[in-house]
Amino acid sequence: MAISYTFKCIIVGPAAVGKSSLIRRFVQNHFSLDYKFTIGVDFMAKTLEYENEELVKLSIWDIGGQERFKFLRRSFYEGTSGAILVFDLSREQTFSKMKDWL
Repeated sequence: MAISYTFKCIIVGPAAVGKSSLIRRFVQNHFSLDYKFTIGVDFMAKTLEYENEELVKLSIWDIGGQERFKFLRRSFYEGTSGAILVFDLSREQTFSKMKDWL
């Protein structure tokens, strides 16, 4: 069966809020307690079967949250079909920084 649609989804937010862990759990059904920050951007893909048996490929871009990569962010947004903003409920400052990602 051929892939009918491909969508680019970016996952953005401050450093160390769980973006990579969220993606890894969704794509690979794996979770690790080890923290390894994303340098720039990382990619993963998952193919899903839609209701009418069409295949949909999600190209998921994990955008690094470190301030030193801030100048690269906007270039990764191009061609995006959707975005998920991630913050840490236990660290209020990560929510207050969300406007920097819009």
